[in-house]
Amino acid sequence: MTPERLVYAHGGGDDEEPFHVTVTFAEQANTTTELTMTARFKSAADLEKAVMEYGAVEGAKSTMDRLAEQLSTM
Repeated sequence: MTPERLVYAHGGGDDEEPFHVTVTFAEQANTTTELTMTARFKSAADLEKAVMEYGAVEGAKSTMDRLAEQLSTM
């Protein structure tokens, strides 16, 4: 059976679990896979803090770039 979903808590510093991430994989026409990543924050203020103070958008893009690089070697 092929894994279809990853779920993890993303934390750091003094925060126990600032947000949860769900990543799903859906096969498309047997040739490609659609990846969807969703982050669920405790509040809009926590989301804003992650974006403004921690560069969450850039971090997510970097994560996807590293994943693409890794997959290209497989």
